[in-house]
Amino acid sequence: MADEMKFKEASLKSVVTSLKAENEAIKKETLERKSKAEKLREERMAMEEELVENNRQIAALRNSLKTNKLDNKNS
Repeated sequence: MADEMKFKEASLKSVVTSLKAENEAIKKETLERKSKAEKLREERMAMEEELVENNRQIAALRNSLKTNKLDNKNS
């Protein structure tokens, strides 16, 4: 009976150790994914800012082109 209890205890300790290791691996993977998600968010925000600036430049160029066309018609 005592041997059976020792075996069960050893078996449970092994399971606990295995679960702890799995838990740590999951925590590490979760942190890596969060870090990657944050990096991607930052990249997306930078791209969105660049897009807004590009759109401003396009609008300014179009406005300049219209102004030049009007100036040429009036000349």
